[in-house]
Amino acid sequence: MNKIIELGEVALASRFKMISDYLYAHVDKVYKEKNMPFQSRWFILVHLLNEHGEMSVTELADELGQSHSAVSQLTKKLISKHILSTKIDSKDERRRLLYLSDEGKELFNTIRPLCYTIEKSINQYILDSGYNLMETLRAFEKQLEKHSFSDDILRRLNISDKNQVEIVSYRPEYKEDFKRLNIEWLEKYFYVESFDNEVLSNPETYILSKGGYIYFACFKGEVVGTCALMKDSDSSWELTKMAVTEHYQGLKIGHKLAQKIIDTFLSFNSGTLFLETNSKLIPAIRLYEKLGFVQQENPKEGSHYSRANVYMIYKPL
Repeated sequence: MNKIIELGEVALASRFKMISDYLYAHVDKVYKEKNMPFQSRWFILVHLLNEHGEMSVTELADELGQSHSAVSQLTKKLISKHILSTKIDSKDERRRLLYLSDEGKELFNTIRPLCYTIEKSINQYILDSGYNLMETLRAFEKQLEKHSFSDDILRRLNISDKNQVEIVSYRPEYKEDFKRLNIEWLEKYFYVESFDNEVLSNPETYILSKGGYIYFACFKGEVVGTCALMKDSDSSWELTKMAVTEHYQGLKIGHKLAQKIIDTFLSFNSGTLFLETNSKLIPAIRLYEKLGFVQQENPKEGSHYSRANVYMIYKPL
């Protein structure tokens, strides 16, 4: 136990399990001492059925936050002990409902006084600790409901690796990556227009041969993002074809790519840098604003893309 305590928050799940096992074991000891053929791990399920009357295994699993198979195994055990009974749902013959048998109801009524005593004991332990444990636990549970714990861990791992992101210039072997990344982004948020497909299939013709630039973000040898600086006229340049694969968002790849485009543009010492985007891409617009882009009326009529309804121009900070 001391070793687990020393590990701190990283061993929180193990500490919760140890506390849980401790409480279950001691309550089972009381049941045994009082000659009650009941186990503490059955209580919540039996209590739910006592409150709701009839429930399916799926409904019980949802309420308990446990797997269907785990609940199914437990209910089979309780049926074998004649605590639960089962019947076919009159509204759906494919569905079976579980309910407390007469023996189960009698047993549950027998343990009720003991449950109140258990509650008083645990409340005293909490009171003596000097903390509102139940309120703290609920706040902690709300955070777990609000966020995906595994996603948060992976995001933090990615952020810790952000310095491993390398921005490189176009290479012929990256041609398919340029199309792949942009198609992936377009299919997620919009759809692939004919002009999209034409440009993405021929980046050398539409971008590079006209004096433009294409950059890629590489992470641990994998191409995970791209962006282009396309020449619109002798004095006008467009930041376009920004795409970052979803699995690596959180590494500030979009920021690095956009900054590279800006740095390249600034090396010209003159001209205008603009971009076109869509108003529903709020995170992207915030990134552009942070980098120095401001929204303006589009000086040209229309756009290459039907999805573009926001025009932004770069104004150095």
